[in-house]
Amino acid sequence: MNLSLRSGRAATLVLLLVVSHLLPAADLVMGTYRIPLSNTDPDVQIDPQNATVSVAAAASAGVIGDGWCPPDVLGSIPAPAPYVEIRKNSGGIHRISIDPTKTRLLANGDVDVTPLTVGGRQGDGWCPATVTFTSTLTISNSIAAANVTPRTLAWATVGAASCNTTGTVFPAGVTTVSGWPLSGSVPTSSTGISVTVPDGGAYTFRINCLSATGGVFTRQVSLNAVLLSACTDTHAPPAGRSRMTSFNNVTGPWNTGNREFNLNQVLDTTRWDPALPGQLTSAGVNRSVIGYFGRTLGDTALVPVGASQYIAMKIVTTGMPAAFGAMSSEQPGQNAAPLLLSFSHCPGDFAPTDSRCVSDYGIAAMGWTFGSTPNTYCPLIEGVDYYLNMAFLNPTDNSSDCTVGTCWWLLTQSCQGNCRAVP
Repeated sequence: MNLSLRSGRAATLVLLLVVSHLLPAADLVMGTYRIPLSNTDPDVQIDPQNATVSVAAAASAGVIGDGWCPPDVLGSIPAPAPYVEIRKNSGGIHRISIDPTKTRLLANGDVDVTPLTVGGRQGDGWCPATVTFTSTLTISNSIAAANVTPRTLAWATVGAASCNTTGTVFPAGVTTVSGWPLSGSVPTSSTGISVTVPDGGAYTFRINCLSATGGVFTRQVSLNAVLLSACTDTHAPPAGRSRMTSFNNVTGPWNTGNREFNLNQVLDTTRWDPALPGQLTSAGVNRSVIGYFGRTLGDTALVPVGASQYIAMKIVTTGMPAAFGAMSSEQPGQNAAPLLLSFSHCPGDFAPTDSRCVSDYGIAAMGWTFGSTPNTYCPLIEGVDYYLNMAFLNPTDNSSDCTVGTCWWLLTQSCQGNCRAVP
């Protein structure tokens, strides 16, 4: 059987009404979308006055993403007559306006209608009101330095009536975090909320977003915070030593490792990245004597250091990706002595808290990383200013094995992965 419904033709409507009692309905068909109909209430009811159709559905609601109920569109759609009326198995009705000239009862029991819309809306009565995270909760970096490096939380939702932070966890003793309530309201979407944690430990930032019908949809991220040590006591520069801030690129260093710069040029030893403004190679490039930090090009350089001095070269790491790299030293043919290297947020600190951040004494070598690998490398935190510290310093007694007043070291450094481009 394949009968068409024509608006305004009462006889046909009555005929369809009669036939509907003889044929059990199977599905309500709306283009490619099908709604299974009730087996216990198979009647298709047709109103000959306004050409509306009423069917009993086997379910109480559609499913988000099923072809009719969209994952990211909210609201309701007016449904003036003529319409198909869906009687939900949980009670209540939902109406969708249709073209009355195209309604058909098919021989297999399907009720075929042509809706005047291309889909539903979340919360319209048939499509459930749910929350979709179009962008999940993210944090700009999962490691932070307490009170130093802010981190950014961002997310985006569709369908959320409200969001809160219940379930957020701070370390013992921490009750507040700047920018994030322990339990309170946050926007349903945010392109960036900056948080700065006050102490070291493990933090869990959680958002719970509620749909209009009370459903709760949750996302969370973790942050590990490190409390940096004070630059005092064992983290202060070694007693009796002064910081060397520059040297003259005389013939020996120039010949051995510094030919990128001019002979007798005064070269800075206080900054690695960015380099001291105005310090140019002979080709006119602004860079440090030891090259670029965390970039695709490494370098080898020779720097003389006084027996009673140390060098601390600053590294600004804001915006640094999860790069990693290494450096090694060797004793040149003259003026050689054992060397000690370290990475620390304190200038002149040769006893950093993490033993991976200080080299062996002698032919010094070490690696650095802004991620978790390689796990033998010194872990650095993006956003913290660090120093590469260097000295001819015996860590057992703070003495120097440099016996000629000023000794040389030859350093080779490179970035090994996730490197930034050379500026």
